[in-house]
Amino acid sequence: MNRQEKRRIERQNEKKEKMFYMTEKQHQIKAYELLQKYMEDLKLENIKSTLKLLFPIIALSLHDKFGFGEKRINKIIDKIKLQFDCINSNHLSFEDLKNECEKFNIKFDWNILEKNVS
Repeated sequence: MNRQEKRRIERQNEKKEKMFYMTEKQHQIKAYELLQKYMEDLKLENIKSTLKLLFPIIALSLHDKFGFGEKRINKIIDKIKLQFDCINSNHLSFEDLKNECEKFNIKFDWNILEKNVS
């Protein structure tokens, strides 16, 4: 490698090492965006963890108490997944679900989410 090639490579490396500086406002915006992404990822992970626990509980309860088989349980699980997708895409809120349950006189302890589970 001759001197000219070495200098060309050095110039290319210098271009790569340029640093760009952001204003404080740009830092705040970037930090906010990263926090929002982190919160969204955390929300999805929490939903996934909840569903991993919830689906088997629902399936076993329906089977043991009401004799539901594989076909009916899978239909219900698919419907629940659809409801979670609607909530996740902001097409449906917790309040909407609560109002629908009240409309059909479905009684539920809404404070169950605030109780400590041991």
